[in-house]
Amino acid sequence: MKKVALAAIVACLVGPGALAQSFNGGGRMNAASPTGWGPNPNAYAGVNGGNPYGNTIYPRYPGATGATSYGGVVYPFGSPTVNPVAAGNGFFNFTGGGVNANLWLGPSGYYYPWAGRNPAFTQIVYIDQSGSRPQTVVQQPPLSMEFSDMGRYLDDAHKQGNLEDNDWQSLKQRLKDIHSKERSYRIAGDGILGDGQEAEIRQDLNDFAKVMTNRVKI
Repeated sequence: MKKVALAAIVACLVGPGALAQSFNGGGRMNAASPTGWGPNPNAYAGVNGGNPYGNTIYPRYPGATGATSYGGVVYPFGSPTVNPVAAGNGFFNFTGGGVNANLWLGPSGYYYPWAGRNPAFTQIVYIDQSGSRPQTVVQQPPLSMEFSDMGRYLDDAHKQGNLEDNDWQSLKQRLKDIHSKERSYRIAGDGILGDGQEAEIRQDLNDFAKVMTNRVKI
């Protein structure tokens, strides 16, 4: 009887409205939250609001109000599953949650915001098919994959006539220099990058991506 009475008192004090607010609001993304970036959403909880790479082309959270986050996974288009629509030349359109993004699909399976058509959307997207249903999520690729995808993007743009010869050569050399820098860090660290070193390389790639996006004419 005492347990039942206590439960009734708690329910009266909290009220159904408060309980509903807590449950329904728990799944919504908070742009100031330090969680939500796979594969390890809590790794940088105390750094730059959860973004170890500073104010770059790839911020931690989507700016769209339609984005949601559940269990540390960010769905940039609101719904967990958003089907991309082919737009030609390796680009795909994603629409959902009030967001329209045109992203380039790299050989690694990551979709990159290099088209420059929607400056407000700057996230890298991945369609995770490890579960029972595919999920469209925000996810940072491994450095090795991003280097490879950037090189392929430059080569494709050059072949399609969207990148001048001089720009293609200079950008390829710059990307090679950043990659060499990354390898030198790994060699010095017995194959492992320190957090600060990885953040530095990510920042270099972010700065490079801005230049690359401006040079490629789509």
